Amino acid sequence: MNQFTKLAVITATSAGKFLKKKITTARILSQKANRFDVVTDADLQTQKLITELIFKEFPLHKILGEESESHEKLNDEFTWIIDPIDGTGAFSTGLPTYASSIALFKDKKPISAAVFLAINNTVVYAEKGKGCFVKGKKIQVREVANLNEASVGFDPYYEYREKAFALFGKSLGGKLFMTPMIWSQAAGLGLIAMGILDGYVIFGKPKIWDIAAGILLVEEAGGVINDFTGNPLSLSHIESYVASGKTIHRKLLSSIRGE
Repeated sequence: MNQFTKLAVITATSAGKFLKKKITTARILSQKANRFDVVTDADLQTQKLITELIFKEFPLHKILGEESESHEKLNDEFTWIIDPIDGTGAFSTGLPTYASSIALFKDKKPISAAVFLAINNTVVYAEKGKGCFVKGKKIQVREVANLNEASVGFDPYYEYREKAFALFGKSLGGKLFMTPMIWSQAAGLGLIAMGILDGYVIFGKPKIWDIAAGILLVEEAGGVINDFTGNPLSLSHIESYVASGKTIHRKLLSSIRGE
């Protein structure tokens, strides 16, 4: 792996170790848009840890983080996009479905990424054009042919919940093998890359740090991620999306669109 991916892995690993110690003692400091969207002291402490590790190696790089006081804009320069705790709502209740997400962008595209998955205590990482890995072993998405074989994660944003549950229930609810809620996009996308989930559906308007690392993990593991119209995600205006292996992707999109 190159120096950037190596740092992403080291950083995600360090963040994961710290968060495992903090999960039982973290304090909620504030609430954002709703009661599930909170900030804990662990969010701020983990972002500080990640930022210090990155700047120690690359002091001229930019950092765009969820908990940053001032957000850098994504441009063609080297920019690290981090989410110290993706799934803080779950983390704050002691539910280990959160993740810590680190991605490096150049020319507005991800080139290295690493995600710590609390659910299985694993760091999944990827390098553009090289593949997706766990502990040095190359991994791939799981390909299933039929919806009734597929385990598809499903997470709606709070303000989309009512509409999302109705649409998902009507279009896919009775067709799938399993439909777990993950509560973390970085975790959901990491689980697809590992071949544990077959798909993942998000209803809402994600922020770039929610998916920055996960996009590269899924694509380098051989998967696909598109918005509901079937187009690649626009990182300047991210919409609801479907991520999955290639074999079942069209069936998931068609079902959601009612085709």
